[in-house]
Amino acid sequence: MNQGNDFWTVYPIPGYVLKFKTATYNNSLTGKEPTKCFVNICHCKELPEPIDDIDEQQLAARIDAGDHSFRVPLSVGEIDVIKDNKKDNALKVDVIVNSTFYEKRLEPEEANFFRHYICMVVCDAIENKHKIELNPNDALKLQRPRIGVIEPMQIFKKPRKSEIISEVQPTKESTSKIGSITPETEAEETFDGYEQPKGVTMRWLRGELLEIRLELPATERIDSKESLLLKVKSDRLLLAAKKSHSLFDFHFPVLIDPSTTRTKLNLEMQQVTVCAKTILP
Repeated sequence: MNQGNDFWTVYPIPGYVLKFKTATYNNSLTGKEPTKCFVNICHCKELPEPIDDIDEQQLAARIDAGDHSFRVPLSVGEIDVIKDNKKDNALKVDVIVNSTFYEKRLEPEEANFFRHYICMVVCDAIENKHKIELNPNDALKLQRPRIGVIEPMQIFKKPRKSEIISEVQPTKESTSKIGSITPETEAEETFDGYEQPKGVTMRWLRGELLEIRLELPATERIDSKESLLLKVKSDRLLLAAKKSHSLFDFHFPVLIDPSTTRTKLNLEMQQVTVCAKTILP
């Protein structure tokens, strides 16, 4: 755990995985896209417990009486794109709750009621944050502690007064991700005889994907993906800061298919990763 002045950077402990065979992702560019989604339910000790320590009978009684005041502090991570068992793309989101609450109310085998309640809360939180529509009644609990890579998150030491659900901002070490991201481990090749531009690292993965990592200049601190403008052609990349000038402008050593371009912004490391399929001669 790393500490800042107002926050902790935590490394979530895996708990269990929820699988949604059908999810609707409201993409601002392409509209609603049906897809599959996995949610890692994780926990950490830094996130506070619910104010009220109630069991499932007490919670059920409150709900039956129309009392929906019970709140569970949680943190929702960023969207990732992973490969499922069929090698198809699927969305993945990590969610954290308090460790004591998890061990007491979610981990026991018989805790089906609380797990379903948390599933409903998580579905609402993910829709509010990422515009992903999930039906809690379609959730399937998998017999595994996690799927994909669980990213560190940043949680505030003091909850925000305006929050109903204590949904805190993700860590800057987590990433703003759009579309497919390069798989965790790949066979890679470098480019002999090609001098890579300053701040640029390129890898050829599996002989079919070009991964480009861009180290943003220290003088151009980026706070969100909206601050950047990226243009990718079959042989060239241009990355500019919207309020200033061009940051990168260079040609690739191989041709790529621009329609397959996917990007990842790491705010903590101030890095942009671009991945696209190559066009072989």
